[in-house]
Amino acid sequence: MIGIVIDPYGHVESKDIEDSVDGIHQAIGCECFDVVPMLVDGERYTVYCDDEGYFKTHIVPTIVSADGRVRIVGKCLIVNAEEGCDLAKSDIKRILNRVRLISDGARYHEVVMCDARGLPHQERFDHAHPP
Repeated sequence: MIGIVIDPYGHVESKDIEDSVDGIHQAIGCECFDVVPMLVDGERYTVYCDDEGYFKTHIVPTIVSADGRVRIVGKCLIVNAEEGCDLAKSDIKRILNRVRLISDGARYHEVVMCDARGLPHQERFDHAHPP
């Protein structure tokens, strides 16, 4: 499957990922992942993210909403919301156009800006970053 990998210590890039649990584990480099919906410019996508992202020594945001809230931290994978479908070139362009450079105080890294209402279960992610 064609998806976009967001590596907080690297770059945001499209990749061909093996369409399996093992492929997802390998793409985002974690033992356990969550699957969450995301909106970018009103279009729905699925994000596979490191379930242990908030427990890392250095927490690095990778998806931030338009209202400035950190939604996802750590390495993640964005894919088409329809199972088994690759991201279209227009989807890749849409997401890559939303990449921004931010600073964590020590250095700059890339994040993807999602819609403010981009993650329906946002309260789950907001507990670590209150407004």
